[in-house]
Amino acid sequence: MLNCVVQGLEVSDDGIIRAIQTNQGTLAWANDNTKVILCAGAFPNATLLMDSFPDLQTTVGKRITGHFLTHIAARVPISAFGPWSDKIKNSDQPCKLEIAAHYLAGEHPDTKCQYHVQITAIHSPDPNQDAEDAARECPDYAAAATAAQLAGSEEYVVFVCATLGEFTENNPDSWIHSNPKNPGPTSNITLQYTLAPDDHKLWDLMDQATYQTIDVMAGTPDQVEYWDETNHTWQMDRPEVADIRIPGVVHEASTAYVGPADKRGSLDELYRPHGCRNIVSKLTHSLQRPNPLLAFFFFYLEDLFTDIGVVDIKFVTGGAIFPTAGSWNPTLTMCGFSQDLARRLVSGGEAD
Repeated sequence: MLNCVVQGLEVSDDGIIRAIQTNQGTLAWANDNTKVILCAGAFPNATLLMDSFPDLQTTVGKRITGHFLTHIAARVPISAFGPWSDKIKNSDQPCKLEIAAHYLAGEHPDTKCQYHVQITAIHSPDPNQDAEDAARECPDYAAAATAAQLAGSEEYVVFVCATLGEFTENNPDSWIHSNPKNPGPTSNITLQYTLAPDDHKLWDLMDQATYQTIDVMAGTPDQVEYWDETNHTWQMDRPEVADIRIPGVVHEASTAYVGPADKRGSLDELYRPHGCRNIVSKLTHSLQRPNPLLAFFFFYLEDLFTDIGVVDIKFVTGGAIFPTAGSWNPTLTMCGFSQDLARRLVSGGEAD
């Protein structure tokens, strides 16, 4: 169904979810084995949890993590690389687009919060001809050179560094709360992200580490030029801090993380929401616990679980259940474990 917005889940008297409220009407079913899978992301699913199950407002949204981002582009003349550049210059083979990438991980020595630098190095001898290939072949869009940066850089190696750091999980001033004053069922929340002292320490460190990385790659720091995003030109001076730090948050997580309720955790060790009623306590089949890096929120209603009066089983997965964010991009891991859970659902709980 296209353009259909989920607004809430309806639980019947026997505890089974048998209907989904949407902007196009109510979708309902009669059987007890229907699986309802939500995959809208950490914030929308946290909103749906709080709207559909008010008891969860005591735990869901009490912690938010994710990543903050620094973006620095620099370039160095090919001549700075010494004899290697002469080999290129004197070669009878035409120069072609070359792209290399590297991942450099780091950690703050005191807070132990993590960061990493995604590095892309590009030499484009013909930016007009190379533009399409450069856009397609660059390993990460976040660390890709723009057409403006490549234009006029035919005799340079361009370094693009996207550096991600993790928000600390120990920040009670970052949260999601229900907002009853907002009548919209998909937006009736208030979201607050703040930078804790540990976040400021990490961001300062990772900016410094990014500049040090560029200096090491260049070999001759005095020949490094930096991209000025404000004036769209290259300059010898390092850009202002405000110009390299990207506003906003990426890879948001921890809105419903696994942990004890008395420590603000939202889920138990089986990834079930704390405070939900009619949760089964006995499994009729052996089911291994889903890995906490799965890509989506899943509410799992399945006849694998039988007990008197037990009908509503919810498993919550995805970035929301991460107690911490780490620094890595979670996308491929999420996809892999989503496939793993899909196999378990199809095979009746026993994966190959």
